Amino acid sequence: MTDITPPTDPPAHGGQLRQIAQRFGIPASELLDFSANLHPNGPPPDVFEALRHALSNPDTLRDYPDLDLPELRSSLAAYAGVAPSNIVIANGMAPLLDAVLRALRIRKCLLPVPAFAEYQKTLALCGVTIHSLALSPERDFALDPRAVLDTLVSQQCDALLLANPQNPSGVLLPAQELLDLVNAAQECGVQVLLDEAFIEYALQESLTAYAPGTPNLTVFRSVTKFYALAGMRVAYAVGPENSCGRVNSFIPSWPVSSLAAIAVCSALQDTNYRKHAVLENESERNRLHAELVGIGLGVYPGRANYLLFRLPPGCKSASVWEELIVRHGIVVRNCDNFEGLDDRFLRVAVRAPEVNTKLVTALQAVMKTRPF
Repeated sequence: MTDITPPTDPPAHGGQLRQIAQRFGIPASELLDFSANLHPNGPPPDVFEALRHALSNPDTLRDYPDLDLPELRSSLAAYAGVAPSNIVIANGMAPLLDAVLRALRIRKCLLPVPAFAEYQKTLALCGVTIHSLALSPERDFALDPRAVLDTLVSQQCDALLLANPQNPSGVLLPAQELLDLVNAAQECGVQVLLDEAFIEYALQESLTAYAPGTPNLTVFRSVTKFYALAGMRVAYAVGPENSCGRVNSFIPSWPVSSLAAIAVCSALQDTNYRKHAVLENESERNRLHAELVGIGLGVYPGRANYLLFRLPPGCKSASVWEELIVRHGIVVRNCDNFEGLDDRFLRVAVRAPEVNTKLVTALQAVMKTRPF
């Protein structure tokens, strides 16, 4: 059997430890992963019991999933505070975005950058023309609604795709400002595609509840990031009922597995997990932010479970990324492949206190060896 040649560039996404282990000859089990933005304690405990119970019945694996996924749809609707008819389910953000772009017949999309790389890939695959709008690091990647509206009109875009909180910066736009932007975009005939994959960390700023009654708004939500179920690949979109009907027609049959549906239904019931996850993340994110600033890094005001920072002049993200792996067994996200970022940006997940301390210590050691 032919060996797969290890890639020479950092992975395009976080959490790809096999590639990194193969490249550097370090067992994946010995790597501390700060590149994937997942809950550090893993899924809610009841999820494992729900899966064990399901697997005790052979029918769980033998039978096809229900085409309409009624239990999962009802659970997601109750969680989001909308009707089941306002929900579209798929196995991840990319398939959902693909279906929405096709259903709404989007032709030209305004995309504030830096942004999640799968946006560009999916837009291109759907034949959508992309117009990028650069957000300034010097202004903490703040979104200027007036500049967005002016660009939408001047470039004749029929859609705006953005995330709140942003990824990779974690910067959050207050709900009222975003809602005003959505309403102004509606007057221009523009669809707003809003990714709220990390909104659980600032739920009061969510526009999900507005989506069913707002003709030009589709909100994307993720279950698997907040509940550490990335291997299950479940995401959903919320929008007006007529739009969701059209979008559903572009989703392949059986979009998620029976086991994924069971796991998500169980996770959504754990309100204590949700409460503690938000509180613990806020406390540890603030501490990690302060300690990263204390060692001379330019940290951005993220509101999710990750922090983006800029290295000092003369310090390259690729070399720091590699040194952290080789000398400390720590994997962070090298962000130099994000449009709009240069070669000095790294992103780290917020993990448990003792692990975050190891990250800060390692970064401090690396900073001392870098030429400035």
